[in-house]
Amino acid sequence: MTRFFVYGMRLFDEKVYFDRYSKEMGMEYGYTEEAPSMDNYMLAEGYDAICILTHRIDAKLMDAFKSVGVKLIGTRSNGYDHIDVAHAKEIGMIVTNVTYDPIGIAEYTVLLMLMAVRNIKKIEARNVANDFRLNGMLGRSLGELKVGIVGTGAIGMKVLRILSGFGCETYYYNRSPSPAADKLAHKLEFDKLLETCDIVSIHLELNGETYHKFNGSVFEKMKDDAVLINTARGAIVDTEALIEALESGSIGGAGIDVVEDEFSFYYYDCSDTEISNPYMDRLRAMDNVVFTHHMAFYCDTSVRGMAVCSMESIKAMGDGKDVPHRLARIGAGSWGM
Repeated sequence: MTRFFVYGMRLFDEKVYFDRYSKEMGMEYGYTEEAPSMDNYMLAEGYDAICILTHRIDAKLMDAFKSVGVKLIGTRSNGYDHIDVAHAKEIGMIVTNVTYDPIGIAEYTVLLMLMAVRNIKKIEARNVANDFRLNGMLGRSLGELKVGIVGTGAIGMKVLRILSGFGCETYYYNRSPSPAADKLAHKLEFDKLLETCDIVSIHLELNGETYHKFNGSVFEKMKDDAVLINTARGAIVDTEALIEALESGSIGGAGIDVVEDEFSFYYYDCSDTEISNPYMDRLRAMDNVVFTHHMAFYCDTSVRGMAVCSMESIKAMGDGKDVPHRLARIGAGSWGM
């Protein structure tokens, strides 16, 4: 029987799915609420695979897991920049990510757009202060705006479909042709999209090419009242340049669900902790920035999908089958060896 160990288990929402579907798939698992580390990697001894969240797995920790018999590291996230995939290939460690229905992220993306263009943060602040004046609160109708989608993968496409119901003009940029996107939006080159759109929404994978793709020169090309939306990965945006653009008025606002260097404190109770991230307080203090803590994915369908998808990959490995959602591919055969 295939056995796997879950790190960072959330008892309040994930465990019910691991209990149910591990039994249905004929697997056995153990768990801890702790993140994986050099202090607790031994918990995985005797298990074939580990299942993690957005926990950093560097070469040293990966080697430690391999030394106790772990053959697969599965992240319960679509992004995988927290794992040293190159080292995994070198040592023969299988790495998998997950796919799940992107509707939750797409809906949240449009939510951030609406909150930004309708000045919800300013409205909430005045409401709390019993200041009910209208001056300075005038919003813009989403249906009257031009929205640009950068990256038309599954999430970007869902966003375009939702936006079609608002009646706004939609545009997209994608490296490769997208016939599906062509039915919903006009394709533009990247710079032209920046110049044209009132809202620019990021839906890219974080890699060497997209790291800090949105930087100072990009913000200079955007409209002065344009809104940047990011529900993808924090490091796609040069955050220091974004803050400078917001402060100088180069762009009008932002809806930010992800930020650089977030992994050490997102999803922990840090209420009694001094957070060392240099960007968070500055962004949260701006009344033209809607700032949330990587919550776009967080809805019932996504949580279930992340757990099930992770287990499907582990089950396939244990059965000697092709492992779905595999990132570190080192050859065919049982256990990937």
